[in-house]
Amino acid sequence: MREQVSNFQKNIAPDYFQDTKALKHICRIDGKFSSTDPNIPHSGSLTDINGLTNWFDQNNIRKRPDYYVDSITYTDDVTSLALDRLDLDKIVSVLITLKSRAAQFDNGATKIILDFLYLPLAEGDYINTPDTTLRQNLMNDRKLLTEGTGGSGEWNGTDYQVLTQIVPTWINETTMEIAFKVNLSTFLKNRLKAKSDTDRNYAIAITTQDSGITSTIQTDRVPILCDVNNFDWDKTDDTLLEAVDNIRVYHFPHIGTRPKTSVSGWEGDPVYVEFPFRVKEDYADIKPLMKSAGFQIVVTKSGEEDFVLEEKIFETSLIRKLDGIQTIDISEEKNYIGMPDEYNTASLKRDISFDESDSGSDGITMRGFLIHYAFVLRYDFWNTIIQNSERIQFALFKDIETPTEAWNTLQQNGWELQIRFVAQIKGEYDFVTTFDQYWDIDCKYISEAPDAEPGQPPIIFESEVEYLDIETSMLTNGITKGKKTLITRTFTGNFTSMPENFNSLYGYIFADLENIGGVTSRRFASTEFDSEDDSPFSAPASDGEVPDHSWASKNVRIDVFNFSKAIVKTIYDDSKNEWSKRAKRILFYPKLGFMKGCFIMWEESGSDEPDQYMLSETGQRLMYETCES
Repeated sequence: MREQVSNFQKNIAPDYFQDTKALKHICRIDGKFSSTDPNIPHSGSLTDINGLTNWFDQNNIRKRPDYYVDSITYTDDVTSLALDRLDLDKIVSVLITLKSRAAQFDNGATKIILDFLYLPLAEGDYINTPDTTLRQNLMNDRKLLTEGTGGSGEWNGTDYQVLTQIVPTWINETTMEIAFKVNLSTFLKNRLKAKSDTDRNYAIAITTQDSGITSTIQTDRVPILCDVNNFDWDKTDDTLLEAVDNIRVYHFPHIGTRPKTSVSGWEGDPVYVEFPFRVKEDYADIKPLMKSAGFQIVVTKSGEEDFVLEEKIFETSLIRKLDGIQTIDISEEKNYIGMPDEYNTASLKRDISFDESDSGSDGITMRGFLIHYAFVLRYDFWNTIIQNSERIQFALFKDIETPTEAWNTLQQNGWELQIRFVAQIKGEYDFVTTFDQYWDIDCKYISEAPDAEPGQPPIIFESEVEYLDIETSMLTNGITKGKKTLITRTFTGNFTSMPENFNSLYGYIFADLENIGGVTSRRFASTEFDSEDDSPFSAPASDGEVPDHSWASKNVRIDVFNFSKAIVKTIYDDSKNEWSKRAKRILFYPKLGFMKGCFIMWEESGSDEPDQYMLSETGQRLMYETCES
C-alpha cells in the first residue's frame, strides 16, 4: 500500500481505476469428493463483467459526481480548541459537511456509510496475517446509518474501536452534516504510536447515493474522500526540564553577588546572567538527551515573531553520555576587550550541586546544569541590525523606522527587549520538546535618568568632562593625537543618600570608534578590575585637592570628597591604538555607578594624603561584612 498512499493523498485514481477501468468480481470454485484427492473433478467460475466499481469522488459511469465534501473540521472534545488533524491522545469531534449538486438529500431517508481507514506502509501489516482480518489490519471501523438516526462504529467497545457517536443530520436538499467522535481504543493508540512519524496515515470516507435508486445499473453512489492525513499527538513532555530557581542577573561590577531577575542598565554596560536548570534522568526505556541550550537577546511584541539580536546556542546532541549523564563542559570567550572572565564568557556546564533526587531515595532523578552568558547593552548606533533588502521580511521594521544596534531605539511602538533561555530536550518517541523563558531588559540612553527607589526621586548628579594634555598641562577639546591625555569626569551632588543595599561607588570608561567600531573592538577599563596588558588606559595618581577616599585599578582611579563629589579619571595613550589616525571621532564614555562592596585598607595616611586602598586578592572588592576580618 506504500505506493497507494500517494494516490490517497493526491486523490488520484490508481492505474486500475483510470479511464473506464474497473475492478471486477471474479470467482472460481473447485470441487472434490475428498479433500485428499489430488485431482479436481469439478471446476466452475463466475465473472461480473460489469465491474461497477470506481475510485473515490467518482461514480461508476465516470460522470461528474453529484456528491462532494464541502468541509471537515477537527475539534478537541474536551477543550473545544480547533485541531488540524486527529490526535492519538484526544477524543476528537469531527464535523463533515457534504453537498449534493442535484439536491438529492432526502430528509429522513438518505443513507450514508462512514468509513475510517488506516493506510499502512509496510506490507507485513496487512498481508499474510493469519490472526487478524484485513479490516482489522486497516483499522477499518465503519457504520451504515440513515439520516436522523445515530450510532457508533461496528468495532465499538472492542480493541479496534475508532468511531463513536455518529449523527448524520439533514440540513436541506443540498446539504448534510455528519458529526462523530474519533475515540481510539488503547490498543490502537499504542499500535499507532509504535509506528514512525510517516506511517500513521489515515483516511476518512463517506459513501452516499440518491435514496430513490434501487438498481445497481443506474446508481449515483459516490464514495467521498473527506480527508487523508497523518495522526499526531502532543508529545511535549514538560517534565524533561525544570528551573532550579530563577535567572541570576549580575550587573557590572558584581560577580556572584547581588543577583537580579531582570536586566536594567545604560548603553555600554556589561552584564552576565546565569540560569541553573535540571534535565530528567534516564527512566524506564526513555533516555532524555539535551540537544541544545542557550540564550538569545530578542525584540518581542505581542502577536509578532521574535527578532533575534544576538544569541549563543550550544549544540549538545553529539555529546556522549557517561554513566547515563551527558558530560557537558563548553566555554567560549565573547571577545570583549578588558573584561573580567565572568563578563566575557558564554558557557554550559554540568553542575552536580543542582542535582535532585526523590525524597527518601539515593537515586538522582534530575541532573543539574548551569548556563552562563555575558553580553553588553549595545550602543553602536552606526551599525545596522540587518541588510536593508531583508527588512521587508520582519515585522519589527514596520514599526521602527531605523532600527540599529543601539538597543534603546528598539524599545518603542509596543516592542520590548528581552533575554530568552531556550533548550531542546529529546524524550519519549524521540520527540524534541522546546523549553523557553523570557526576562525583561531595560536599556537606557547614556544620558537618561536612572530608576528611582519606590517612593523616592531618582538620584541624579551633575557632571563635567575635561581633557588635559599631559605634556603641556593644557586643557583641550579632546584627546591629543598620538600622545597621552588625562580624561576626568567630575560628578557633584549628594552622595550620602545611596540606593537601598548599595554602599559604595565605582567608575568605568570605554572608548570606541564612531562608524567603525563596536562592542568587540571597544577598549574598556574600570576601577574594579585590571584591564588587558596593552590597554590604552592607565590610572593617574591623586593630585591637587586631597580626596577623602581614593582607589584605583591599574587603569582607572576614583577620588571621593566627603560624599559630595567624585572624580573618575584615567590617562588615555593614543599611541597604543593610534585610533586618531583611523577615524574623525573617538567616543569616550566615563561612568560613575553604585555597588555593594568594599576594599582593604592598605595604609592609613596622614592629613595631607589620601588613605591608600587595594583590591581583594580575587580582583573584586570584599563585602563590608568581611572587610575587617
